[in-house]
Amino acid sequence: MIPVVILGNALLGLLCLALAGAGGGARDKACRWIAGAGIASGLGLVIFRSSLGAWRGFDPGVEVAAVAGLAVACSWGLVIALELGDSRWWIGGLVAVTSSSLVACAASVWVVPALLFGIPLFAATQLAAARTARTAWLAFALADAGLIAVLVSDSVSRGEWSAPGPMTGWLVIPLMVSSALRAGALPRVGTLGTVGRVAAALGPLSVGLSIVVVLRWVSRPQPAAAAVAVVIALAVVACSVLRRKLDPAVVGAWPVAFGGALVLASEAAGLPAAAAAIIGCTAIILWPAALERGRLSRGFVLSGVAPTIAFGAIATAARDAFAHATAGGLGSEVAAWIVLAALLPVASAAGVALGVFAARAERSGGYHPEAVFMTWVLAAGSVAAGLLLGADAVYGVLGGVPAAILFAVAIAFGAVAAARTDAVRTDPEWVSAEVLSTPPALIGRWVGAAPLVVGLAAVASVAWLTIKGLEVGFL
Repeated sequence: MIPVVILGNALLGLLCLALAGAGGGARDKACRWIAGAGIASGLGLVIFRSSLGAWRGFDPGVEVAAVAGLAVACSWGLVIALELGDSRWWIGGLVAVTSSSLVACAASVWVVPALLFGIPLFAATQLAAARTARTAWLAFALADAGLIAVLVSDSVSRGEWSAPGPMTGWLVIPLMVSSALRAGALPRVGTLGTVGRVAAALGPLSVGLSIVVVLRWVSRPQPAAAAVAVVIALAVVACSVLRRKLDPAVVGAWPVAFGGALVLASEAAGLPAAAAAIIGCTAIILWPAALERGRLSRGFVLSGVAPTIAFGAIATAARDAFAHATAGGLGSEVAAWIVLAALLPVASAAGVALGVFAARAERSGGYHPEAVFMTWVLAAGSVAAGLLLGADAVYGVLGGVPAAILFAVAIAFGAVAAARTDAVRTDPEWVSAEVLSTPPALIGRWVGAAPLVVGLAAVASVAWLTIKGLEVGFL
C-alpha cells in the first residue's frame, strides 16, 4: 500500500498538470475524478494501516499511517469541495506532490531520505502560500527551516542517518514551535493564514505533517507544553464567544491547538486527537465556502461532544492526566499535570459553547453545495473514525465496545427525532454570533525575500548533510 500511495499520488499530480491546456469545463471535471482517486488512496492508507509492514526504507507504523492517510484524503476532498475555479488543476497538482512527499517523509526510516522527500512537500506548500498569502508563506518557511535544523543537528550529533527516536532535551522546543507555526495553533498563522484562499486546500496536509513530527520525534507525554496549548485554545474560544464574532482564521486555532495538546498529553490519545485536529481544521477551511448551510454539522465537529472521535481523545487524555497528577513525583511535573487535569474539563465545556455558537451563527454569505456536503461528511466521519480507529482506543475509557454500541443507538434515535421535527426558521434575535472572513494582513512584496533566503538555507543544509554523511559513512 505504501508504494501505491506514494507513486499513485505522484501519477495523479502528473495527470493534473497535463490538464493545463484543456478546456475549462472538461478540465474541472477531470480534476474532480483525479481528486476522487486521491481520496481513495488516503482512505486506503487509513483502513490498511495495521497490515502495511515495511517496504524498502519506509515503515510508517500504525499511528503515522493513519494520520498521513487522513490528511491526504481531506486535502483531496478540499480540491473537490472548495471554489477553486481555474486554479483547481494546479492546486490538485500541488496536493498530489505534497501527499506523496508527506507519506514518504513520514514513513522513512532514514533521516536524509526523509528530508529529501520533505523538500518537495515544503516547496509545494510554500508555492501555494506565496501566490495567495505571503504572511502564511513566511510562517511555513520558518517552520520548515526549524524542522530541518533540528533533524540535521540531531543527525550530526549522533553521527547516523537513521531517523531519530523520540527526542528529549532542548531540541524538543524548536520542534514543537515549528509544528505549531505550520499547523496554525495560533490565529492567522501558518495554515490559518490561507483560510479563504486556494492554498487552503493543502491545509490538512500541513496539519498532518506537524502531528507526524510530534508523534515520531517528540518524547511524550509533555504536560507543560500540553497545558500551554490548552490555554491558547481556551483564549481563542473565549475571545470569539465573548465578542460574538467568529472568524475562521481565528477559530481554526481551536481544533489545532487543542488537538495538539491532547497528542502531547497522552500517548493513548495520540491517534484520535490527531484525527480530531485534522477533521476540525478541514471543517474550518470549508467554513467560508459554506456560510449559509452546514452550520449544525460544523458546530458538531468543533464541539468535540460524544460520540465524535474528539470526545474519546479528551476522555482518554483527562484520565491519563488525572492518573499522573495523583501519582506523585517531581514537584514541577506534578504541578503541570494538576494544571492540565484542571484545564481539560474546562476546555471540553468551551468546545461545547463554541459548537453551539457556530451552529447558531448568522446564515448570510452564500454557500457552495460541495463544501456543505463535505462538512456533513466530516461530521459523519468524526463519528465513524472512532469505530474505524478502534473502539478500544477511543471508547475504552468509557467502557469499550458496549459504549460504542450505546452511542450508535443514540445516534440512530437522534436521527429519527431530527427527521420528524419540522424545520423552523431561526429568529434573527436568536442568532448567536456574526461570522467574519478577514483577509490575511497585507505585507510588502519585499518580505518575500525572507522566506526565499530561509528556504535556500534549509535546502543547502540538507545538501550539506547528505554530502557529509556520504563522506564519513553515516550509513
